[in-house]
Amino acid sequence: MNFQETIQISNDNRAKREMARETIARLGFSLVFIACVMAVQLISPSAFLVFAVITTLLSFFVTKSRRMILIMAVLYGIGYWLSTTAESFIVDALQFSNIQSEARIVLVRFSLVGFILPLALFAKLYPTQPNYFAIGNFTRTIYFPFIWKGIKDPIWRFLLVSTAVMTVLSSFWIDFQREDLPVILMYGVLFAVVNSTLEEILWRGLVLPRFVDFLGEKLGLVIASLGFGLYHYSIGFSWFACLLFTLPGIVMGGLVIRSRGLAAVILFHIVSNLIMILSGMIF
Repeated sequence: MNFQETIQISNDNRAKREMARETIARLGFSLVFIACVMAVQLISPSAFLVFAVITTLLSFFVTKSRRMILIMAVLYGIGYWLSTTAESFIVDALQFSNIQSEARIVLVRFSLVGFILPLALFAKLYPTQPNYFAIGNFTRTIYFPFIWKGIKDPIWRFLLVSTAVMTVLSSFWIDFQREDLPVILMYGVLFAVVNSTLEEILWRGLVLPRFVDFLGEKLGLVIASLGFGLYHYSIGFSWFACLLFTLPGIVMGGLVIRSRGLAAVILFHIVSNLIMILSGMIF
């Protein structure tokens, strides 16, 4: 090995170490967002205000890409409080109405708009690359079970097969003889459409591209999916169940990344929600 080759190897190793340090640093900033997702569900608004002020001040002393993640964490927390306020308003407004409990649950899910508004404004002012606000391409390929590795399949067929599998597996828990099945099915479809569309706009339309832009597709997908899973704590799931929600979050995020749009994942999410409803997990 001559002198120039030795210098080149040394430079390559130095570049790899710097890249590894940068990746670790970016993951650390990303975990601030994860901490925010958890904290806003546990602490008071005044405690969150302290967190928001400290995080905002910190953002002035870091690079622009890291600042975007810190600001998104603060805006997510603001969105959480907007959403919970909207939920309380909807619940109070319906308190003396005679509408069915299933309809109440559907209407309450519109409070997710509170999450979406600050992050949508942020995305408008500071757009990301990529941008997943598109229908997407159903003929693009996805790999099962690891999205980038495994059995190659077009997205349209993946949706058909996954729907068939979920339906067959869940059929053991669905009571097809219940008298109110038509009513549950009607409200189930309404809930699934509202909840799936708004959650996908929030998590895969606004949060995911920010992390893909910051960390790359694979790491960005994991962090965004972890946030998606942990966010379910506020709607009654245990922390363990929230961690399990990370796995379908990865699948749904993978559909978005591979299709380059939201249509496929909204359909997948609707089917998943509808099966959960018919299995008695929501209504």
